Amino acid sequence: MRELHVHASAGEREEVASILDEYDIDYTVVSDEGEGALFFFPLPTAMVGPILDEFRDADIEEDAYTVSTKAELAETPNFTELRQRFSDSIHKLSKSELHAKIREMQWPYQLYYLGTLLSVIAEPPPGCCSINRRSSWRDDHRAAGEFGPRRPDRRPSG
Repeated sequence: MRELHVHASAGEREEVASILDEYDIDYTVVSDEGEGALFFFPLPTAMVGPILDEFRDADIEEDAYTVSTKAELAETPNFTELRQRFSDSIHKLSKSELHAKIREMQWPYQLYYLGTLLSVIAEPPPGCCSINRRSSWRDDHRAAGEFGPRRPDRRPSG
């Protein structure tokens, strides 16, 4: 479930309200003293893309203030019906939500450079640490008598 915040100019206010009324979406409007209005409304996730497309088709400004957030709870008269209507739909992300998720998941390139630098620094020079793969640290110390007498291997033969 998502909550959208859409700012509409004075000329677009009626158009946004008519689109929301057409889909039976319950909304709250906060006026901007003649400058426009801010609409708040909950939507099922599958419905975000179609509503944003409707706004674009109605020539509501592309650079208009639009925010989509995750909503925890929505108790409105028509929300249950909206959710049931769009529950059979495939839950697609809108283009803008997809771009936001990609930006959120991308690491800054500086972290890659820092990781490469640290891996070069942390790598020991060749021949510095010779490790005998046939014996472990414990076997070396056991041979020196530090852990008591050596016990025979209890591994199953076979």
